[in-house]
Amino acid sequence: MKPKSSSSSSSSSPQKKKDRVITKPTAPQSVSTALIILRGAIAGVVGCPIGGRGPSTESESITTSIMQPSFIKDKYPSGKFSMSLGKKNGSACALFIPSDDNDAIGGDDNGFTQNQLLDAIENAANRIIEENLEICTFQMDRLDAIAKYGDVMFDQGQLKLPKKSKPEDKVLTLAFIENVILAVPPGPVFRKTGDMPFKIVLERGNPAFQCTVNAGKKARKCDIVIKFRVGDGSETTAAENDGAGVSSDLSSDEPIDPSLIEPLVTQTIRMAEGEILNKLKMEKEAPSIGNIQAAVAAVKIAESDNVTDSNTHISSDIDIDPPQDTDMVV
Repeated sequence: MKPKSSSSSSSSSPQKKKDRVITKPTAPQSVSTALIILRGAIAGVVGCPIGGRGPSTESESITTSIMQPSFIKDKYPSGKFSMSLGKKNGSACALFIPSDDNDAIGGDDNGFTQNQLLDAIENAANRIIEENLEICTFQMDRLDAIAKYGDVMFDQGQLKLPKKSKPEDKVLTLAFIENVILAVPPGPVFRKTGDMPFKIVLERGNPAFQCTVNAGKKARKCDIVIKFRVGDGSETTAAENDGAGVSSDLSSDEPIDPSLIEPLVTQTIRMAEGEILNKLKMEKEAPSIGNIQAAVAAVKIAESDNVTDSNTHISSDIDIDPPQDTDMVV
């Protein structure tokens, strides 16, 4: 009887599964640029740090989600992401974030509606485009960047290195717009914000797929979900009208001073559009001038009545003797 060959025994042994390779699509320039502009616009309007915990370790962490590459399915330049704003009505923000049901009452509860908040973010983003601000991009070693800036530039997927990290994962490409944002974009960006081919549009309507604001007095978390597109959505592909060849220059030096980042990690409103909403909120909370004048008049009348009653009481308590005749009798 012949012994079994080693080849037959080896063929029956289970084969090792191959590692699954996940490829991340590179976002078009217009989408990458729109994303970092929107991140800065949101933080500036609501008055929160652009990311991380800001200057205080006791402050709540601001986290931006990984951008969903919706441009693949949409067939036009688009993206979707969310930004956490603390709890309830934006405990990590300077601006009070209106409740979910506030739109139904026309903003009467808080001075403005969630839809007006989305309008303010969209307007701030497009104003940044119109101002044609420079976008400075540069590369840094990951550990050096964290030591200098903290984790404010990361989204949720960039906070940790992959389990099987490659040398290129340890080098960051950062993009900086002064007074707006420092971020690690998901793809190439333009040299200037004005190179954007179209305006940024926030898509609204169906809350399951488009922009939503989650806030409320009993809400365990407060966040904003942004679904955006570049242009009116009529573009047939994500690459069309994307400013091909207008990529930003990379610098081998580190050009951004940390002092330029400090204003971006404060809990203060930094966009004019946010100041307008905050003014509406304050005007709603403050009593009207007419009510103040009426209250002052009522107090004066009450004080006048008290004085009159007091004088009457004093007069009634005084005994008045009849006049005596001072003439002498002879």
